[in-house]
Amino acid sequence: MGRGRRGYQFKPNFREAALLDDAEMLAPVTALNAQITRLAPVLNSPPLENAASVTSSEAQTLVAFTVRRHQGKLYVFAVGMRGSATSATFTLKGFDGRETVEAIDEGRSVTALDGRFQDHFDPWQVHLYRIVTPDGQPL
Repeated sequence: MGRGRRGYQFKPNFREAALLDDAEMLAPVTALNAQITRLAPVLNSPPLENAASVTSSEAQTLVAFTVRRHQGKLYVFAVGMRGSATSATFTLKGFDGRETVEAIDEGRSVTALDGRFQDHFDPWQVHLYRIVTPDGQPL
């Protein structure tokens, strides 16, 4: 059919959205679009510089992240940046005690103690976290 590697169709004519004709790709692309739409107010909020740090158990596997605040909740969006697994330890500023960190759309949570929590990342895996800020107040 002349479909390119990224879901584009080049022959017999160019169709940028050809991946939507692929039933196997349509469901995950639709789910991702819905998630981005739902999180748009968070994504459109300014990043919080120096609100958190991360260390990776595998020195060669960087975990990139951004921190956002929206309606009394802190969001950490993170991705393992290599084709190898790692364990990441996040340290959030301004947290004392035990907090529940929700892994958005994963049906699970992890526990933060004094602002520190750890999670596993498979190769190239993305995790989106939501934490209620202390006393529901913005940091």
